Amino acid sequence: MYRSKSIFAFLLFVTILGGCTNNKSNTLADNKKAPPLNAKASFIEWGKANALPFDIKNNPIPDSILRSIAENIADSKVVLLSEGFHNCEEMLQLQAQIIPYLITHKGFNTVVTESGFPESAYMNDYIHGKDTIPNLWERSINSMYYEWKMGRKTIELLRAHNLFNNPKVDYIGADIGGFYVDWEFPFQQIFAYIDSVDAPTSKALQKDMAPYFKLMKPYAAYYYTVKLSTAQKNKLALILSDLMDIFDTNKTLYISKSNQKEYQWISQCVKSMAMAENYYRNYEDAQDTVNKHSKYVGLNGREIAMAKNIQWVLSTKADAKIIVINHVIHTKTESQYQNEMYGHFTPMGQLLKQDLKEDLYAIGMVYGGGHFWNDWQVAANRFADTIPAPPNGSIEGVMQAISANDYYLNLKNTPSTTHSWFKENTLLRENDYEIKMKLSEWDACFYLNEVSPAEAF
Repeated sequence: MYRSKSIFAFLLFVTILGGCTNNKSNTLADNKKAPPLNAKASFIEWGKANALPFDIKNNPIPDSILRSIAENIADSKVVLLSEGFHNCEEMLQLQAQIIPYLITHKGFNTVVTESGFPESAYMNDYIHGKDTIPNLWERSINSMYYEWKMGRKTIELLRAHNLFNNPKVDYIGADIGGFYVDWEFPFQQIFAYIDSVDAPTSKALQKDMAPYFKLMKPYAAYYYTVKLSTAQKNKLALILSDLMDIFDTNKTLYISKSNQKEYQWISQCVKSMAMAENYYRNYEDAQDTVNKHSKYVGLNGREIAMAKNIQWVLSTKADAKIIVINHVIHTKTESQYQNEMYGHFTPMGQLLKQDLKEDLYAIGMVYGGGHFWNDWQVAANRFADTIPAPPNGSIEGVMQAISANDYYLNLKNTPSTTHSWFKENTLLRENDYEIKMKLSEWDACFYLNEVSPAEAF
């Protein structure tokens, strides 16, 4: 009996001792565990595991990455390809590879750029094999596409595709008519069309518009502000509004004297010019520091114009699948208050996202460092400038921490541990200034580690 009690006591002692030892071991193991990562660090670790690296300066993008991009896009009708900044050689190289791939392998049939809508008709003629105007490149698209060898290469690839393949690809500018410069040129095709279907209206319109063509030269947006009186601005808005009403009222007549396609194009050209006037007015109000305007005044007029023009393509072209090339500020998909000039900014990407939902796929662009063209618009003035270091807490710092290589990153499945950073406002640098945005506004992103100014044509 005594011996049994002794054995029981001994076993109990060993059990307790073992339990204490195990608890001690578990406590030590717990103490050795790394503390949980914060959201930013968690995103960096996730990015390192998921980034697809490439070297755009020295090699084409691997087919495996192009296939991944195509798979990520899935059945989206519109893909936004962001330009981290305009006139970047490496960015243009990406476009020259991705655009033909998506046309060939995903059935995209329209390329849309940050160029004036009416003027782009002539570049669309060109890629369909027709040269319809002199000085085509300078007059039909924004100079940030024709000034550079690689930009022209992409357009020539579209022309070559249309020569040998079906279905054909269209090239359309999404931006305001006349852009910032010339109103008379885009109106020439409007006048020519109305001449053919309604000569009296065309004659009256040309008379009404003639003073504006004289006053708004050579830079339409600037001289709208400094030369036109309030009465003249109001009259211009009324002329354009009345012209849109005329097109709506006479739709059946105009189509009977032309065709559906011509009517739809010119009607949208008229709307594009009206949206340009609205944008100039919006811009002028944003600059006015004397009179108090609504706090919601900003630069949204141009965003509305680009979204409307893209929606027009979707509504008028059967089975439209569109690649949109546009600056990062426009491919954002959420609103933020940016600054006094931008105001409460609602980007084109957000307007499209509300309409298209999962049919829109936005690919962003972030760059680490290098050089860019400063004052690029005038060749004699431009110079290669150093991209400044990004601000503290910016998106660039996080993307740099993921890899020193160029890479593509699908952002659709970021873990919840990253979301308190990934889905919150931060900063993104554009050349030498910053915008506010959330990285989660994009579905995927390119990171270019070292970039350079585009090679001039």
